[in-house]
Amino acid sequence: MEPTALRVVVLDDEPDVVQYVQLSLEMRLECDVWVLPSPHGFTGLVREFVPDVVVTDIEMPGGTGLDVLLRAREIDRELPVVIMTAHGTAEYAITA
Repeated sequence: MEPTALRVVVLDDEPDVVQYVQLSLEMRLECDVWVLPSPHGFTGLVREFVPDVVVTDIEMPGGTGLDVLLRAREIDRELPVVIMTAHGTAEYAITA
């Protein structure tokens, strides 16, 4: 029996970042990846897609990665969430 692909939701509003993360996950790790450009629609997507992990940017239009983290916890307290940022300070990481 073949193992099933890891299911990943990626949230980011930067098309280049999304393309890189999506292609890396699909090509190198053979993940099943769904992408959202903002937190809008996240709850419905998670309930429909049932991801194994969520990868999100910290700042996006319509919400933040911290908002995504809170929504994910409401749906499934065990769902891993990875928060990315290009900010040079540790303040966001500490908050996350």
